[in-house]
Amino acid sequence: MEHLVEVSRELMSIWIRLAPQTQFVVTSRRPIGLAAEQVMPLAPLTLEETMTLFLNQAQQLCPGRRLRVRDRRRLAPILQRLEGNALASLLCAGQLGTGDFDTWATAWETGAQDSALLNDVIERSWGLLTSEEQAVLCQLCTLRDGVTLEMAEKVFWTETAWVDEVLEGLIAHSLLRVQPRTGREARLLSYE
Repeated sequence: MEHLVEVSRELMSIWIRLAPQTQFVVTSRRPIGLAAEQVMPLAPLTLEETMTLFLNQAQQLCPGRRLRVRDRRRLAPILQRLEGNALASLLCAGQLGTGDFDTWATAWETGAQDSALLNDVIERSWGLLTSEEQAVLCQLCTLRDGVTLEMAEKVFWTETAWVDEVLEGLIAHSLLRVQPRTGREARLLSYE
């Protein structure tokens, strides 16, 4: 939907003006930007939810496929690497497609998986960022433990935007996640 944000904003504005009681449910990695919009951020999926999503997608793509218990045990650590990212889970199921599970899993376990599809998604996401968002994301990706907002404001630099606004944009693009911490300031982390 990201590539349609402008068109969607215009179209929904017309609908809201002509039929103000109309409601829409829109899923996107970024808010549309309407005054009446209510943004509901979603937490990463649990491993169980990621597994269910992957298995459902794999079943849709190859209806006769049945994964054995030992296959599911191999699948769990692979899916954990996706950090609850629903899109990545769907893409991985797509990479499996109608192919052999053992070959696919071995490629993931050895790091030799074909990442062209994931790279395409990453490239597309990168292209949607402003130059400031790209610069801050590059800086942030070098910090394995992430940063607090206070730390980010001291460390990161942009030419034209406030760092907190840039970070909000990266969160809206689902490229950063917020990790709450009891009694301390939350940390902003990139997905690995």
